[in-house]
Amino acid sequence: MLEHDFVNLKKTEEFKEFLLQQEVTDRLNPRDAIFGGRTNGIKLFFEGCSKHIDFTSLYPWVNKYCEYPVGHPEIITEHFQDIDSYFGLVKCKVFPPKNLFHPVLPFRCNGKLMFRLYRTCAETLNQNICSHTDEERSITGTWVTEEIKDVFLPTPEIAAFQWTQSNNLVTQDSSTNIFIAAFKTCHARLKLYSEIEKLNESVLYFDTDSIIYKRDGINDPPLGNLLGEFTDELNGGTITSFVTGKENLFSLRNFFFIKKKR
Repeated sequence: MLEHDFVNLKKTEEFKEFLLQQEVTDRLNPRDAIFGGRTNGIKLFFEGCSKHIDFTSLYPWVNKYCEYPVGHPEIITEHFQDIDSYFGLVKCKVFPPKNLFHPVLPFRCNGKLMFRLYRTCAETLNQNICSHTDEERSITGTWVTEEIKDVFLPTPEIAAFQWTQSNNLVTQDSSTNIFIAAFKTCHARLKLYSEIEKLNESVLYFDTDSIIYKRDGINDPPLGNLLGEFTDELNGGTITSFVTGKENLFSLRNFFFIKKKR
């Protein structure tokens, strides 16, 4: 095609629409897999019996019991196998399910870290019923493989870092490792998610290592003093009213005191 023909073609609505439908995917950047802790207010106001529980030393629990990558990464760009056969970082497109009350995967949108099922709804801040196609709902990003196993069905177009043990490695900075950071925060989010998934719609608020939930007498998680076990933030007391405006901002009341966090 001659240059002047392409210049004229670029001005047409058909070509502009074509460009909007194309996805330009860059190579996998390990830093894109680093996300912080998960914090959200599910219900802005609640009056009734509720509890505030907190993990005992969540990140030390992650360091003791969870798996981390070791050795030199193997970069895989073709002939992909099932996602369950990988342990590392993966860049892929996922089609979220339609029946999760608490979404799993984090992704950055509009300058914020979000946990939404549907990409286009997040981009447009849609608060109504989703009417988008599966392609419009899909999310493309980079995550730790453990975060998408058994949750989402990824497309075959995957770029992955697979870890295998190797000798004669190049010496790395012993004080920084972006892969360890990605896995550490991932394991912490999955630990939190495993509990809020059980409580489901009873959850009122949660942050990186604690949950406030509506109590019904049979949904109390077991308590303990060991790593990764829950402790009662109110020492046996119950919350009578709760209000939150956003993440890291809430106030609660029980029979003896009012607690505020901001």
